[in-house]
Amino acid sequence: MIPLYQEVHNIKLWGKYQKNFNTGLWYDKFFHQWKDGWTIAEDGKKAWIQSVTNGDIGDPSLIQEALTRLLSLVTTLGGSYMCYKTQWRFVTGLGRKHPIENGFVWHHTLGVPYLPGSSFKGLIRSWADEWGEIDSEEIEKIFGPKGKGKSDKVGSIIFFDVLPIKAIKLEADVMTPHYSPYYLQEKSKIEKTPGDWYDPVPIPFLTVASDQTFVFAIAPRGKEGKEDIVKLQEWIKEALSWAGAGAKTAVGYGRFEPDERAQRELIQSLKREG
Repeated sequence: MIPLYQEVHNIKLWGKYQKNFNTGLWYDKFFHQWKDGWTIAEDGKKAWIQSVTNGDIGDPSLIQEALTRLLSLVTTLGGSYMCYKTQWRFVTGLGRKHPIENGFVWHHTLGVPYLPGSSFKGLIRSWADEWGEIDSEEIEKIFGPKGKGKSDKVGSIIFFDVLPIKAIKLEADVMTPHYSPYYLQEKSKIEKTPGDWYDPVPIPFLTVASDQTFVFAIAPRGKEGKEDIVKLQEWIKEALSWAGAGAKTAVGYGRFEPDERAQRELIQSLKREG
């Protein structure tokens, strides 16, 4: 049997990714590389990833509309926005469930990769805690108390969802864990030891390509937050450059650098829209 969502639609229509699809919906809900016994066909995972790596992802007009609304709000609140581009690959949401083992985070309406505001905030706080050499009281003032239930007080800065400035290029990548039997031994009654005699198991996953530009926006929550905006801009620059965003940052993923050209073009575009 095939999933209901294929039985009730034209299979020829849904059998191949098309430009007018919401890519996130397609990628997460219309996986069709199954074979008998609900196993995945040989190279099925790789084929599914490659179905969304040919060409740009996202409707430019919808992305522009979303950015115009977001940055209009940020500007009205007296906030700031900065354009940064990926130095290399960027991936977020690997821990999400998906038939190909590694998930991906998609914006629910735009169908493009993005970084949720909560993840953006967590990244900057983590950098401030571990590398920023910043007073703990100042960190708590800007980000709020750490941990649930400690206080009803919130931080002085609002962190918005990080969106791309235009359609995005995606790429396939692969990880090759060498000790899979050791990692999975909790599911087995036989105790296993990590060793070089195990065969590496290639696992493909989806990433954002290099040189893809995103907008990082913040705004003061009230009057006291206005004085924190300038210092946050520098913190964001340092955190994105040294700590990285998303998953696999320990091996170089998720590093960003300022995109001054995109910043100028975005400012001019917003002026024309206004």
